[in-house]
Amino acid sequence: MIHLWNDLRLAARELRRRPRVSLAMLATLSLAIGLTVATYSIVRALVLGDAPVRDPDQVWALYTVDDVNPGHMPVSDPTAFDVAQQLANEQLGELTLLAGVTATVQTPAGTEPRRTVIATSNYFEVLGLQPQLGRFFDAVDHGAPVLEVVLSDRTWREAFEGDPLVLGRSLTVEDRALTIIGVAPPGFVGTTMLEAELFLPYAAHSEVLPSLPWFGHRRFLAFDALVRLAPGVTPEQLHTRVAAIAETIAQAHPDEVGRRRLRAVPLAHALLGPDARGALVLAAGIGMTAAGFVLLVACANAASLLITRASPLRTELALRGALGATPWRLFRQVVSTASLLAAGAGAVGLCLAPWIRDLLWWLRPPMLWGMSLRPALDPGVLWFAIAISAATALSFGLLPAIGAARVDLASPLRHHASHGQATHRGLRATLVVFQIAVSFTALLGAALFVRGAARALAIDPGFAVHELAAIEIDAGGADGRPSDDLAQLQQRLAAVRAQPGVVEAELATALPFGANEFRRTVSTDPAGNRPAPPPRLVTTAAVGPRVFATLGLALLEGRNFAASDGFDAERVAIVNQAFVEAWWPEGDACDRRLHLAGVETPLRVVGVVATSKWMALDEPDLPVLWLPLVQWPQPSLQLVARGPDAEQTLTSLRAAFEQDLGHATMSRPRTLTTDVEATLGGMHAAARLLGLFGAVAIALAIVGMHAVMTDAVRQQTRELGIRMALGATPAVVRTMVMREALGLALVGNAVGIVLGLGLQHLLAEHLYEVPAGDVFAFGGVAALVTMAAMLATWLPARAATRIEPARAIDRG
Repeated sequence: MIHLWNDLRLAARELRRRPRVSLAMLATLSLAIGLTVATYSIVRALVLGDAPVRDPDQVWALYTVDDVNPGHMPVSDPTAFDVAQQLANEQLGELTLLAGVTATVQTPAGTEPRRTVIATSNYFEVLGLQPQLGRFFDAVDHGAPVLEVVLSDRTWREAFEGDPLVLGRSLTVEDRALTIIGVAPPGFVGTTMLEAELFLPYAAHSEVLPSLPWFGHRRFLAFDALVRLAPGVTPEQLHTRVAAIAETIAQAHPDEVGRRRLRAVPLAHALLGPDARGALVLAAGIGMTAAGFVLLVACANAASLLITRASPLRTELALRGALGATPWRLFRQVVSTASLLAAGAGAVGLCLAPWIRDLLWWLRPPMLWGMSLRPALDPGVLWFAIAISAATALSFGLLPAIGAARVDLASPLRHHASHGQATHRGLRATLVVFQIAVSFTALLGAALFVRGAARALAIDPGFAVHELAAIEIDAGGADGRPSDDLAQLQQRLAAVRAQPGVVEAELATALPFGANEFRRTVSTDPAGNRPAPPPRLVTTAAVGPRVFATLGLALLEGRNFAASDGFDAERVAIVNQAFVEAWWPEGDACDRRLHLAGVETPLRVVGVVATSKWMALDEPDLPVLWLPLVQWPQPSLQLVARGPDAEQTLTSLRAAFEQDLGHATMSRPRTLTTDVEATLGGMHAAARLLGLFGAVAIALAIVGMHAVMTDAVRQQTRELGIRMALGATPAVVRTMVMREALGLALVGNAVGIVLGLGLQHLLAEHLYEVPAGDVFAFGGVAALVTMAAMLATWLPARAATRIEPARAIDRG
C-alpha cells in the first residue's frame, strides 16, 4: 500500500510539472468517457433495460400474425378474452388487455388531448404494481360502465400539483365525468412505447369512447395483450398452448379469424414494438460502436501525449534505472500516472454525462419523441463508468509503460536517443493515423445519412406535399353518428376556403405521412371464375368529398363522393390504383363490392384515384381505401388545406379557428412537408449523432496531431537548423513539416475509406440507394479531414520557421 501511495504521489507530481499537457489529456478523456457513459445510459434504457414491472421476464406480450399481412399486429378483445379464459382454466397465467388512445381531458391545467390507456381491471395486478396513492380498478370488465380513472405520476404532479387530496375528485374525459381513484407509482408510464398519462378501466369504454369501433369485434386488431406466467410455467409452454388456443379459435370463427395466429414475445421487445426493435438495436449498436471509437481515439490521443511527455523524461528514467530501479518499478510508475489521469477523467466524465445524455436524447428520432422510456444514470451505468475508466487507463497507459520499462540505460545518458525517438515517433504516427481513420468513418456515416435523406426527399410522394398544411381536431361524437361539432366543422370549411392563400380545404380521419394510420380487414367477392383473394389489412381513411382536390390526387375512374352519400344511404368507397392492381388486376373496379370486418353491409366501389406514398417515401405502392366521412364519423379528424405557400396556409387555418369550436379542440398545426420529413427523422437523427461523434473524434485527432507534429519539430530542431543555415527559406521548412502531416492524413483517409465502405454496406438498406463509394460523401469527408489535419499542423509548422540555426546546431 505504501508503494502504491508513493507511486500515486509521484504521478501527481509529474502531472503538475506539465499542466498544459495534463489538462489536455484530462479534457479529451473526460469528454470521451462522458460521451460513452451517456450513450450507454440511452442504449441501456432502449434495448438492455428491464420493463418497470415486477419480474419483467415473466411477462409476455401476444401478437397476431398471418401469412398475408407482414409484421406483428395487435389482437382483438374477443380473441384475447378467449385466450385469457383458457389460460386461467389451465393455470398457465393471467392475461390483461389494453389499448392506447388520445382523449380530450379537462384538468385544472386546461383542456388538452392526453395519451390514455384503457385496460382490463387486472392490468396493474398482472404487472405487479402498487398505487402510490389510492387504489386501482375493481375486478369488473363487463356490465355497467365503471367511470373511474387512475392518474400517472406525471399527470398528478403537473395537472394537480401533487395534491394528496386528489382522490375522489372528478376528471372530465371526452365530456364524461370520471372519479379519480388512484395514482400510479413513480416511474411507471405504461407498457406501450408512448407515455401514458391516464388509465381507464375497460368497462368505461361504452360510456367514454362509444364512437370507437374496436370493442367486441373479433376482426378489429387494436389491443395489446400481456400475460404473466404462473409459477413454474415456462415460455415454451406458453408458446405451445397459445398456438393451440389460437388454432381452436380460428376453427370456431373461420370467417372472422381466417389464417391468423398468435405469437408471444418478451415484454422488453414489446415496449419498442417487435418490428421496430431490430432497427433500434442496430441503431444502438452503431451508437455504442461510435462512442467506443471516440473513446479509443481519446485513448490514442492520451497515449500519444504520454509518449510525447515521456521523451524528456527518458533521461530521468534512465537515471532511476541506473540507480537500481527495476523495469517493473518504471512500468508501475507510468501505469500509476495513467491510472490517476483516468480516474480523474472518469469522475469528470461522469459529471458531464447527464448533460451529454440530455443532448443525445434531444437529438433522438421522432419515433422516440413520445416514448415512455427515460434514460437514467442508475447504478448499472455507474459501474459501467468505473469499468470504462479502468479500461481507459490500461488502453492509453500500457504502451508508454512498456516503453518506460524497456528504456536503454545508456543511450539517454549519452544523448544518443535517436533510435528510441524514432520508435516513439513511429508509434505516435500510427496512433494519429488511427484517430484520423476513426474520425473519417464517423463523419462518413453522417454524410451518408445526409445523402440518403436528400435522395429520399427527391422522390415524388404522389401528392402536392409542399402546398399542404393541416391541424388535428377532436370533434367528439357518440354511437358512431355525426356529432354537432362535426356538423359545425363542416360548415366552418367555407370560412377556411375563403381565407387568403387557401385554394382548397377538407376534413379527413387520416392523411398521408400522418401518425394516425388506421387499417381495417377488407375482403371482396369472387370475380368470375377466380376465387376471392384472402382478407387483408388495408389502410383506411374517412374523408370529405373535396379531399382529393385538396391533396392533388387525380380521379382516374368513376365518381367522387357526393352529397347523396349520406349516413343512411348506400355504403360506398373509393380505392386507389394500387388497390385495383392488387385485388382486380383485370381492371373495372367500379361497382365492385367490398366487405369490412365487423360491418354487415357491403360497400360499393364508386371511384378510383391515383396512388400516393402513405407512410414512407421508399415504400412500395400500398392499397388505400377511402370512405365518406359522413358515413364513418370519427372523433379525431385532420383538417387539411392547400395553397401556394404552405406556411401562409397554416396561418390562415389558425385564423379560421380562433373562434369558439364548441367541444372540439385543436392541436398539432403543421405543414405536410414536416410530416414527410419526420419519416426521415431516423436518418436525420443518425446523421446528427454520427456527426457529433465524428466532430468530437476529429477534434481529438487535431489535438493528437498537433502534439505529434510539435514533438516532431522539437526532435528535428538540429536538422531544420542545418537546412536553414544552408539557405532553406521559411516556406520550404513549413512545407517540409506540412508534407509529413499530409502524409499521415492521406494514410488515415485511406484506412477510413476501407472502413467506410464496410459501414456503407452495413447500412445500405437504410440509405435510399446511395451509390457505393458515393463521391460526394467520401470526397467531402476526405477533404474535411485533410483540412483539419493541416489546421492541426499549422502552428508547429510556423514554429519550425522561427528556429535560429546557430542555436539549433549548437544544441545538437
